[in-house]
Amino acid sequence: MPKNYGSKSLAFRTFTFDKKGEVLFTHDKGGRRMPAYAVSKSRFSKPHVRVARIAGSSWHPQTFDIGSIAFHSLSSKMDINLHGHSMQMRRDALSFSGRHNFDWPPVGNLEWKEKKLGNELHLLDSGDRVLARCKSKWSKIGEKSGTIEILVPGDDYFIDMVVVTGLAKWKYQKKEHAAASGGADAAAAVATA
Repeated sequence: MPKNYGSKSLAFRTFTFDKKGEVLFTHDKGGRRMPAYAVSKSRFSKPHVRVARIAGSSWHPQTFDIGSIAFHSLSSKMDINLHGHSMQMRRDALSFSGRHNFDWPPVGNLEWKEKKLGNELHLLDSGDRVLARCKSKWSKIGEKSGTIEILVPGDDYFIDMVVVTGLAKWKYQKKEHAAASGGADAAAAVATA
């Protein structure tokens, strides 16, 4: 495991009263949860997921669109738009490993890789250094929660890239697991992820 070069963590949780999306939170120095990103979903139209950064005070928050995710219905590809720049996440054609690769110009090829029976995802650079990880868990009452941990220093653009691509991989994984179980409609799984 690589050395932890600093940690900026975001914890996300879906609000039960919010029928359109999710909110990712960060914590301030006093330990209070502060909304950082809003995620909205569209079941039937592309993009399937939109991500916005939340800024301002908790009394007057403002949102700024930063990215979107569109899933391909007949393949494992995902179209990502981040700050107006398009990229595609794709599964390695020669592998059934659960890895999704994409090119990110500042550093080159990156990949999200499943770990620990799908409950954890790692973002790896071309040297297999872990840059970030997504962890998900179920509570005793069946509520899904998780965290995105960024393990290397990075600017806001890097953090946005980790959040958007991490959400894409997490939602794709949820869709894939629902389809594999045979009991759920895969498109509905994406919309409710």
